[in-house]
Amino acid sequence: MLRSLASLTASALLAAVASGLALVPDVRAQEISDYGDFELLLLPVESHDAVTIDVARSLGGSGRGGLEQVVDDLNMEFNLAEPVPIVFATWSDIDDMADANLADRQPGALFDRNGTDAIYISYEFLAKILHTFDGDPNAWYLNVINVVLHEVGHALIHVNRIPAPENGTDPERDADEVAFFVMAAFYEAEGQLHTVAEHYRRIADAALYEGYDHLPDENRAQRYACWVWGSSDQGSPECVDLYLGLMETWDELLAPTWKDPFGDY
Repeated sequence: MLRSLASLTASALLAAVASGLALVPDVRAQEISDYGDFELLLLPVESHDAVTIDVARSLGGSGRGGLEQVVDDLNMEFNLAEPVPIVFATWSDIDDMADANLADRQPGALFDRNGTDAIYISYEFLAKILHTFDGDPNAWYLNVINVVLHEVGHALIHVNRIPAPENGTDPERDADEVAFFVMAAFYEAEGQLHTVAEHYRRIADAALYEGYDHLPDENRAQRYACWVWGSSDQGSPECVDLYLGLMETWDELLAPTWKDPFGDY
């Protein structure tokens, strides 16, 4: 269900999203029926700073195959009660498309839960991540995938009406946990998880992100690192317990959404 955005305008995208949602029946039962897919949409950048343009070109060129594979993997594993576009665009284009009020927010990523039910990820935010890793393309790309999976976590919980875990109703922690769960169980990506944990630590420490909302703070960075160490044989007993608790919790909560279970972890 992938579509090119070479000639798709913001108004056309809104119309496409609205028409798709209008046809979706409200059937969120215990077992989630499949009424849509995650759809990867990459808006072109016509004029911007050089780094943002390079980021957009990278994702639309050599990076697109990896993004398409992740989206295909998600669609193979999860049922969705409605379609969820994953839109990469400039922050100004996202402000035009999303129902959320973004005028006073720094460029970032969001799931528009009160409007279009779409995921929006800004090229400017991804350019800042590239700067955080001193231009390292591998670390940068891995963290782009983590940003996608974090917003996918918000989307899965919202559109499929997944109940909150017993440890509370912190939406950012829940989305972190879903993103970690998918990476750990689906991709078996221990080394890659260490890179994501390092990104969380750098964001928590960096003045570069001053003014950004709902980004990882020191507590979120430490918690993510603990999950990573708990998934290996080097973790403390406390981190191992946190890791196993996370995996068991989301194994149960996401079970009604699966087409095929992930299996052992």
